[in-house]
Amino acid sequence: MKRKKMKKILVQILIVTVTFFVIRGIIEFTPIKGYLGNVTSNAVLQLYHFKDPSFEEGNMVLTYDSEQKEVANELAEEIEGFQELGVAWFGESDLPQLEVILTKQGKLPHPILLHRNGLYLSLSNIILINGELSKEERVHALSHEYAHYYLMNSIDKEMEITDLPDWFHEGVSEAFAHRFAPLPFYEAIGSWDVVPVAEMDMKGPGASERYVMAQFIVEKLLEDHGEQVVSKLIAEEQGSFEKKLTEITKQPLSDTHKWLIRNEEIYEETPAKLAEGYDRNLLKKELLEFEETKGPYYFEAPFIYSTLETIYTDEQNWEAAISVGLKRMNYVPSSYSDWKILSEYASNMGDTVLAIEYGKRGLAMTDSRSRASFEKWLEELESRS
Repeated sequence: MKRKKMKKILVQILIVTVTFFVIRGIIEFTPIKGYLGNVTSNAVLQLYHFKDPSFEEGNMVLTYDSEQKEVANELAEEIEGFQELGVAWFGESDLPQLEVILTKQGKLPHPILLHRNGLYLSLSNIILINGELSKEERVHALSHEYAHYYLMNSIDKEMEITDLPDWFHEGVSEAFAHRFAPLPFYEAIGSWDVVPVAEMDMKGPGASERYVMAQFIVEKLLEDHGEQVVSKLIAEEQGSFEKKLTEITKQPLSDTHKWLIRNEEIYEETPAKLAEGYDRNLLKKELLEFEETKGPYYFEAPFIYSTLETIYTDEQNWEAAISVGLKRMNYVPSSYSDWKILSEYASNMGDTVLAIEYGKRGLAMTDSRSRASFEKWLEELESRS
């Protein structure tokens, strides 16, 4: 019995190893192209999924494990939104058929994903998605890989994929995914070691942080120059990527990263001003001006929003306090107490419906110790309505 079990384990290890090197090594990182590449990659992947159910959604075929039908249907509902935003950002394109394979733990080719949530195989137009993720993470993973698919199939035929820097590929894909599943940034922000974009390696230690930096740069491009900026940067006839970016931003590529650098003064001076009785209106003006220079997403945001929330609550400006509280949740994980506070703000400004909505969000996150007080709070709100 033990010998049979050991033999089975060794066979499984062999299959995983062979699959890993065939798909990631041979297909993606060596110059097998065109028909041969497509046939090879499809053959290997379909070997493990030929019995799995699938359905079509637009130009996409979604293959899934029979136990994950509900998950597959949830993802399919997002595709129309992906397509609409894809056209807005990348322009109209005659895209090849896409296959999305929703894979689960213990089933090949799940091990190929390693630590990834998803993977796009560009030569075969196949996306692998880890079906074990939470709903928000699955949507984020699929939309991120879908952006890669759209971008790589939308660039001018005279361009190579490598003509666009890695930070742009990943920054665009992260910004695209953020429209559909805005996951908090806190897990990816650590030492915040900002480097020039020419040195921004998107692999290895610190890569998750650089993904955030790349997204912030793309978000600023979108904010300053509109959705068409992406299609302008991937158009071949206007010259190299660096030349086009320089013309659009009116600054050299070497300066693209500088606004990302952490501003130490804001952290040192702001608490001192609050403690010393500095004019609150003037401080608020300074913080809002700082935010305006930074763009839609920036490193100092949680600190800025937390400070502004303090000022707005002192002013009893509940609507503004809610606004910055929600913005802060883009960066840090929300807790039931955060939603309780927002619910109280909404109640204070007389919006009972919104107060109940926020209260219910908080209730869904409570533990057994705090649940009773939350339920009492909701009962009080509902009695008012």
